[in-house]
This record gives sequence, C-alpha cells and structure tokens, in this order.
Amino acid sequence: MDDRSAGLAMRRVAIGMLLIGCTRDHPLDLEIHAPDGGIAALSAIEVRVYRVDADAGCPPIEEVAAARDVAPLASAQSFSIADGHGGAIGEIPPGRWAITALGRDDACTATLAGCAIVDVGPMATTPIVVELAPHDPLIGCGCRTCDRGSCVPFDSVCP
Repeated sequence: MDDRSAGLAMRRVAIGMLLIGCTRDHPLDLEIHAPDGGIAALSAIEVRVYRVDADAGCPPIEEVAAARDVAPLASAQSFSIADGHGGAIGEIPPGRWAITALGRDDACTATLAGCAIVDVGPMATTPIVVELAPHDPLIGCGCRTCDRGSCVPFDSVCP
C-alpha cells in the first residue's frame, strides 16, 4: 500500500462497472472514491459519461447535476450506496471522455461531485478513478424526477 492510499483517509465506493473500448475488447475498471465519512448521508451515486472534444475538460458540475446538454451523453446510471456498485457502462469507443459522478441524498441533493477525463485508446488504462469532493449543495434533478436519491430517468437530457 502506498502513502497516498494509506494516508488520505479515503473510502472507496467500489463500482463494478466496465468500460469497453471498441478497438480491443478490454475492460477499464472505474472506481469512485469519496472522502472518509462523506457518503454517510448519501443514498445514491449518479454516473454520467460524456464524449468531449480533444481539448475539453470536465463539464460544469452544476450543468451535469441538472442533466443539461453539456456534451454528447454516452451513458448514465444511478445506483444505491447500499448496493455499492453500478452496472456495466457498455462500449466506449476510442476518444476523449468525461466521466462524472455525483453523490446524492434521499432528496436528490448532490453534496459530493467529481470528474475524470479519460482518453480511451487501444491500450487499457485502469483503474480510472473519479475522486468525489464536497461541493455546495446542488438541489434537484433538472427535468428529471427524484426517486429515493436517484434522478430518473437516468439518461434524460434536460433543456
């Protein structure tokens, strides 16, 4: 165990998701890390995957939380903290991707947020880690409905 993993007091919220690159069928493991104790009041983790331009960074997290059209959406899902993992994301072709994650409470207010930019190519780069950090509360689901901490339908894009 290195100093980073031992000393940062991070709790791993393990997500059993796989990103599949189309040039070679190789799984890319995705891990979402939350600050120690940061998930105690949360009900769900929302993950959205966006195709971004070669020079783009992460989309504004306020826009992501409201499910606005910030970039082409490739995948979206929400899973309960109790489950501890989400489903497979599916095929992710080569290119640049923004993987966003939000920690939401029962009322769907996001208080933890994070994003990782990933360049998917022929070689697997794993694990991909999204570090959640405290964020000013992001209230609501945009045009979606709150259902016990998850904004549904997951894959909606709001105007």
